[in-house]
Formats: sequence, structure tokens, C-alpha cells
Amino acid sequence: MAGVITMLMSLFTTPGKAKDYLPLLVDGREWVYRDSDHFHQPPTAVNFWVQRTFCKDTLIDGKLWKEVSDYFSDTIPETRVIDEAGIYFHEDNGIVYGVFANRTSIDFSTCSEHSNMDLKVGDIFKFAKVAKVDSIKVRGVVRKRITLEGGIETEPYSYMVEGIGISNTAYGSYIAGKVVRYLLWVKDDAGNIIFTQDDFRSPSYSENSGVSDIEYESQVDDRIYDLYGRPVAKPQPGTIYIRRGHKFVQPR
Repeated sequence: MAGVITMLMSLFTTPGKAKDYLPLLVDGREWVYRDSDHFHQPPTAVNFWVQRTFCKDTLIDGKLWKEVSDYFSDTIPETRVIDEAGIYFHEDNGIVYGVFANRTSIDFSTCSEHSNMDLKVGDIFKFAKVAKVDSIKVRGVVRKRITLEGGIETEPYSYMVEGIGISNTAYGSYIAGKVVRYLLWVKDDAGNIIFTQDDFRSPSYSENSGVSDIEYESQVDDRIYDLYGRPVAKPQPGTIYIRRGHKFVQPR
């Protein structure tokens, strides 16, 4: 009798719906980075601002590639230099591929994985090892997170988050001279900040864990960050900081 009841229950039970994958390559989205030279202690800035967007789509062999626009500035965002030719991205089944290009052609011999949300614990990515795979919930959105271990001494961990990207490039040799690029924040097409450097280190989340949002959608992140995206408890007078996605100088 118990077996019959179990069979009937299975017939009327609806399986849980898998969470939809959140793509990284989204039109209108903006990533803001900062480069740092880790040969110097403390690390020194190489480029104050690196603002990344997509400028156009290109269809190659039936695959959609997005060309990157990077805006560089060592002073303020209004005085910046644009570099439109150089990198293309393509996303397929959780993996984002990147290639380099010149003014006339794309060099597919340079194609490599920019990020991979299918990695498992123990896998090797570039020069780092996957130490943990979990989920986080930020501003009402649940995202998969992969923790990479094995970066440079001053930055031993990197975090890869679904639909956002990588927290820093310490997991591999991104720029000659141990220059590490930090992702400070990501904005949506309406200009709203949807993710910050601090969010990469959010507590693990599961639907049954009871862990609440680290920040509700209706709340405003009013914390102060330094130029590396780290929260600052005691701002120093005359120093440049970031609040709500904007730079400011702490009054003396």
C-alpha cells in the first residue's frame, strides 16, 4: 500500500524548475575597472578608470561576437581615451570566449576562455585552481559564484560570478608586469549599479539556508570604497574615494 501511495505522489509532484542562466554579454551594461601595479607596495594605480561597454555585434561563422569599447582615464571620466579595436567576446553555454583583433581582422589563434561558469572544484583555470563553487544573492538576484585560488601573493583569490564577470585578474597574467585589473562595479542599461567589488565576497546563499539578502533592492549602498573597491571605515581627509558609483574627495 505504501508503494502505491508513493507512486501516486510521484505522478502529481512537480519537479523544481532549474534557475535560468544569467548571461554576461548584455547590451547596455557597463563594467568599471581599475588597474593596479602589484610590483609596488602598496600597489599603485596604472589607469584610474577603465570603463567597458559593447560597441557593435559581428556575425562570424554563425556565431555572434561583441566588440569591446574600453574608455581609459587617469584623471576624471570626462577626459578619457577610447580604444574600440582590440577585443571581441562570444558567449556559449556558460563560457565566454575572447579574441584579439586589429583594424582589419580578428586573430582567432588568440581565442581563449575569458570566463567559465561550468568549472568544478579542483578544475584549473589559467594559473588558478577552483577552490569553491556556490551561490550568492545580491539585490534580489541569485548568481552562481566560483572561487579561484592561486593568484599573486598580494591577491590570492579571484571570484567569478554569473552574469557579472571576474573580481580581478590575479588568477592569470593579464598584463605584463603583474598588473591586476579590479572590477569596481557593474551598471545596467539604466545606469543603476547592480554589483560592486564588495559583493564578490557575499556570504553563500541557498533557497533553504535562510540567509537573507545582503542588500535589499530598495536600499541604497551608501558605503565608502577606496579606489580598489574595498570598503573604508575611516576615510582620510584629502583622499579620493568612491560612493554610489561616483568619485569624491574626503573634505579636510
